[in-house]
Amino acid sequence: LQVPSARLLGLLQVVEDHVERFTVEKIAPGTVYTDIIESILSDDRTVYASVGCQSHFVPTTAEIAYFFLRCRLHFFTREKNKASRAAKRPVRPASGGRRPGD
Repeated sequence: LQVPSARLLGLLQVVEDHVERFTVEKIAPGTVYTDIIESILSDDRTVYASVGCQSHFVPTTAEIAYFFLRCRLHFFTREKNKASRAAKRPVRPASGGRRPGD
């Protein structure tokens, strides 16, 4: 997709706003996915950002929001885990971890 529609961009912005609200600068709880979905569904902007024809806009909009949210949470979790591992990693000397006299 080279040129997304204004509605698609609007939908992705709505989802992104809710992802940021529940994840950025926070430790996401186990219920973060359902919290974000409930928040998106209760947002008035979601109605105006629906994507697809009249008979398919509900499932199409839901699938796009689900895919985008799933990708965002995947990368959010990956970055949090990376930062957590880096914080727990012991500091080793530049000599490959060997201490003098070992």
